[in-house]
Parts: sequence; structure tokens; C-alpha cells
Amino acid sequence: MLQSVEIKAAAAQAANIQTESRPVCVFLDTYYPAFLNTFYQQHPELASADYAEQLRQLISTGFGDSDFYSRWMAQAGYQTHNLIINCPPLQERWAKEAGINAAGDALVLEQLTRLKPDIVYCQDMHCLSPQFLDEVKRRTTLLVGQIASSIGSIPIEKYDIIISSLPALVEYFRSRNITSFLVPLAFEPQMLSRFNQHATYASRPIQCSFAGGLATGVHQERAQLLELLAKQTPIEFWGYGLDSFPAQSLVRARYRGEAWGSQMFQVLASSKITVNKHAEIMYPRPSDGAMFNATTYYANNMRLYEATGSGALLITEYKDNLEDYFKIGKEVVAYRTADECAALIKYYLTYPQEAETIARAGQQRTLRSHTYQDRMCYVSEFLERMLRYRKESGRFAAPELDRISCGYQQISEP
Repeated sequence: MLQSVEIKAAAAQAANIQTESRPVCVFLDTYYPAFLNTFYQQHPELASADYAEQLRQLISTGFGDSDFYSRWMAQAGYQTHNLIINCPPLQERWAKEAGINAAGDALVLEQLTRLKPDIVYCQDMHCLSPQFLDEVKRRTTLLVGQIASSIGSIPIEKYDIIISSLPALVEYFRSRNITSFLVPLAFEPQMLSRFNQHATYASRPIQCSFAGGLATGVHQERAQLLELLAKQTPIEFWGYGLDSFPAQSLVRARYRGEAWGSQMFQVLASSKITVNKHAEIMYPRPSDGAMFNATTYYANNMRLYEATGSGALLITEYKDNLEDYFKIGKEVVAYRTADECAALIKYYLTYPQEAETIARAGQQRTLRSHTYQDRMCYVSEFLERMLRYRKESGRFAAPELDRISCGYQQISEP
């Protein structure tokens, strides 16, 4: 018996040592205030629940990135933590349990001080001030940002690494001498178990849907498209931004309410067809500094993967890099004009077997090639490498320019 106890103690000690040796990555995220308000109104008892339970319930909704990044980073060998830094009930509860009197940035900095992160991974770069980022950098080895939206006044020079799913933004960051990596967005297959799956494609009750931001400052072209589709097709709408539409708009008549997290996935899984239209993402073009829309030529948003992963036929606008992710006409359908989009919806509603064939192929492609597990395996590798460079030399490794092509041998003719 004593030997058994000693073996267990040794195993526990080894496990603790292994855990302590794993790099710590803290994800700083924000949730849409409208979602947080709705969530706590629907679950008022949660405001008095402990921190761990509130966080668990928020993550379980599947909103935004949920814990998709942190979960698979943990699988790759990291200790991970999620901080939803703009959720007052959650953050207030953490402060109470920690026995401190702090809020806002000061509270987040105290959380980081206690977590001792090797990497701080910022999933919303818009809400972080230069002064706050300076304090964060004093508490971590690597400061990483992720963005696929307009840059605006973000202090990008504060970040050691910036990750983007938009090739144009990666090119811009590199032109500013910032280490940047291209990582496309993804789908989490575990979401398939969180909503009802219809027995057959034909039994899906929604003929055509759009779920997302309906009309805000970055969605003006989208609003025009949705108005036209409302006039010409049986499309129905879920999301936020309805107030931007006039009282007589058909979009209002077809509006079915908000759909956050798992509710949005349920809408997609209940749709035969769903429509995608990219937001306008402005950045200074490296060639001349003029403001340019990064999605003019590049496909990039979560709906590409959420829709296909949920098994709906995705009809999305044509982009130069769309074929990098999906086979057009075989896994997704692409349009170039609003009228063509309407015509495609009508066509595939008339020929549902063709729609189902493409939808199934699109889902298989996403589950095979576009999962968070695959994306975070790649991210974990280059972050581990960057972390090692920084800890060993205080900077990232640079090529030895005088040794490029050194010692080569001429390949003889066959």
C-alpha cells in the first residue's frame, strides 16, 4: 500500500512539474455588449454566481470565438485562460473573490499579474489603449494581437506579433516591420452537438437566411444587398442593426430577431441556403498609403466556415482567394452582383438536390480542412518558436545574411 501511495505521489508531482513547465497563454476577449445585456437579462441569477460558473455559462453559449482558441492551444501544450474583459458582472465577481478593489484596465492588469502569462493574446485590439498595452508588456514575454477588421487608430506598433485572416492586412503589418502571420478563420465541429440536426436537408424549415450584422457603418453595401434580396427572394433575417432600415423596409418584415452563439448556429443548421456578404475593412495600402477596403479581393469572415460547417448551402460573393478555401460551384456558390445573388437563390431553391450536393461537399471540406484544431496547431507552433527566440536572445531570430546560399553545390544536369 505504501508503495502505491508513493507511486501516486510521484506521479502527481511529475504532473505538477509538467503543468508548471507549460507556457501560459492568456486570451483577452470582448463580447458584444448587446449579447451580454441579453444574456444576463435571460439569466439574472448568474450575476450573483461565482466567477468560474459565470465564465463557464458564457463560454457554453458558443458566442464569437468562445473557447475555441484556448481549448486547442491547451491541447497543443499550453496552459490557457480566457478573460472576457468587458463583462462587468463577471469581472466584478473576480475582483470580489480575489479580495481587491479594482475595475476596468486596473483589474485586467491585476489578473495578468496573478496569471503570469508568457503570451497575452488580444482578440479585440480596438479596445486596448497604448498605455494599457505598455503595462501588459511588463507582465508578459509576447504580446500578440489578432485582427480581421478595420485598423483605425489601433497602436499596432505595440504588438510583437499580429495575426490576421486577411492577406492584405498581413502584408500591411509586415510593411511596417511587424511580425505577422496569416491564419484563416475556422469552424468548431463540437458545435454540431449543441443544436438540433434535421433528419434530412429537405426537412430544414428555413428556405434562405442571413444571420449577422444587418446594417452598420461597415455594412452599407450589405444593407443594399439585403433590401434587394428581400424583394426578390424568400430570405429571412436574424441579427443586429435593424434600426438602420426604414420603417417600410421588407427587411423589417422578414426580421426574426437576434441570434447569438448557439442560436445563430441553429439558424444556419435549419437553413437550406444562407447568404454571405463581407464587411468593408479599411486599411492604409502599403503601396501609396491610400485607404483601401481589404475585402475587395479577399474572402474573409467567420460566416464562410460557420455556414458550411452547419451544412447550409453558402452563397457568397466572389473573391480572388475564395478557391483557396472552397471549390466554387462544388462546395460553395459565388455571385458577383446582387441580381446574380438573387438569381442563384431562386435557382437552388428550385433544384434542391443540386443545393444539397454542394452543401454536403462544403460541410465535408470545412470539417476536413477548416477547424480550430488545425488552425491552433499551426498557431501554437509559431508562437512557441517566437517565445523561444524572445527568451533566448531578447529578440526574434533574424537570418544571417552573409550565410545565405553559403556552401551550396551546383546540381548536375540529369
